[in-house]
Amino acid sequence: LAVPILAAAALLIRSVLKLQSVDLGLPADRLVMLDLHLPQTKYGERGQHAQILDDLTARLEAAPVISAATPVNLSPFSGQGWDVPRFTADGQSDAEAALNPSLNLESVHPSYFETFEIPLLRGRAFTAADRAGALDVAIVSDDVAARTWPGADAIGKRLKMGRPDSDGPWYTVVGVAAETRYRDVASPRPTLYLPAAQFQMTATILVLRTTASIDAVASLARERVDAVDTDIRV
Repeated sequence: LAVPILAAAALLIRSVLKLQSVDLGLPADRLVMLDLHLPQTKYGERGQHAQILDDLTARLEAAPVISAATPVNLSPFSGQGWDVPRFTADGQSDAEAALNPSLNLESVHPSYFETFEIPLLRGRAFTAADRAGALDVAIVSDDVAARTWPGADAIGKRLKMGRPDSDGPWYTVVGVAAETRYRDVASPRPTLYLPAAQFQMTATILVLRTTASIDAVASLARERVDAVDTDIRV
């Protein structure tokens, strides 16, 4: 009994040490997450939800110890999230599209890449101009760009979710981001990023990049959230 227990323990320790040494693609040691409980009676509508997230982000970023802040739908490294089982690049046949990999789908805000310090290798990050009614845009991870458009610049190329004959919108690629292990520490995943203002505005977590201690940030965050709305619980 002792031998298999010791062997299992040794393998577990080896796996943990290996995971601690992997390159996540983003520096995670100075991130603090705030779980926001927003009253549905006040912020149930899309416009109301978007406005309160913008107000809270601006209020927190004004603090000297917080260098950047962004809303997210799920905590990093949770293993959860949305997936795109199939996508089509402009000009691909149905057979070619069937060979495309499944993608992590992240609905993000303009400050996302700055907060997580995810390098943009080409193109640009999202801006406030990437909103409903504007050109539908996307950012893809470098592995998606290299596999889908080998030897070509992905900026300006288009893709959509689903088969070539699907009714979904075409997204124009405006940026290529470095690969990350944002969702799963075990391995990087090809990722499609869409602007929250054009896709899904459901974030209830604020991620802060800070130089202060957890206790100091927690106290500061509660004060600044209360200054905006005392009905929001942190």
